[in-house]
Amino acid sequence: MLSRYFFALCDAANFSPFIAQEDSTSNGIFGLVAANIGVALYARSAENIQHKGLVIHPLAGRQRPLQTLVCRRNDIPTPAAERFAQVLHDIAEAFGIAHEGRE
Repeated sequence: MLSRYFFALCDAANFSPFIAQEDSTSNGIFGLVAANIGVALYARSAENIQHKGLVIHPLAGRQRPLQTLVCRRNDIPTPAAERFAQVLHDIAEAFGIAHEGRE
């Protein structure tokens, strides 16, 4: 799902990436970008990350909604999981984001 999102954004920006190497950790991804080996798409919260050689540019006007799913066990409820689900529900409502719960 994320790769389709990534390629759709690249297509909207009129470029096709050539993927020669991938990493699964933020440190590894930022290291590759800082070493001028690639580019990455990250959440806006990445603006707070300081890494030598890393420059962050917002993609103004090119954002697309990204569906986020939350999975939790329903047979073993915990107060933390219940509170987390409630916080996500409240955020979705505050921003007018469509959401649905499935049991």
